[in-house]
Amino acid sequence: RTVEIFLKGERIAAHLRQATCGKHTTQPDHMPESHRAYAGWTITKIKADAEKIGPLTARMVEHIFERKHHPEQGVRAGLGILRLAKDYGPDRLEAACARGLDHGACSYVVPSGKAPLSIPTTPASPAARRTSSDLIRTSALRAAL
Repeated sequence: RTVEIFLKGERIAAHLRQATCGKHTTQPDHMPESHRAYAGWTITKIKADAEKIGPLTARMVEHIFERKHHPEQGVRAGLGILRLAKDYGPDRLEAACARGLDHGACSYVVPSGKAPLSIPTTPASPAARRTSSDLIRTSALRAAL
C-alpha cells in the first residue's frame, strides 16, 4: 500500500503506508523546512538543557509543559526560553524566571522595539517582587531582559 502526494495533478511524493495507528509518520524530507528545525528537539532534551542553565529556568520550562493540553505544544516556548539564555545570559534568565514563576507565568513575551528593562542578576526579595513596577502582571514571562 502506497501513499502518494499530488500537487496540481503532479505526483510530488510517494512512500509506503505505515501500519501505526493514531501517530503521524511524516518523513523528515516531506516536512516543511520550518518544522524540520524543531524535529530533533524533544521535551526531555529541552528540559535537560534548561536544567543546565539553572533550576529556575528548569522549573519555568517544566511549568510551560505542564500548562499545555499536550506537552508538545510547549516545545517552541521552551526553545524560546533556552534562546533567551544565549541572548541575555543564564544569570539574568534565572532572575527573570524567578519573577515569572512567582507570578504564574507560563510563557514568555519579548516586546519588540523597546529598550530592554534592567533586571538584576539575582532574584528580588519577596517583598520587592510584590511592589516592583516591572513585575509581570500578565500570564507571560516578560523577557525584556
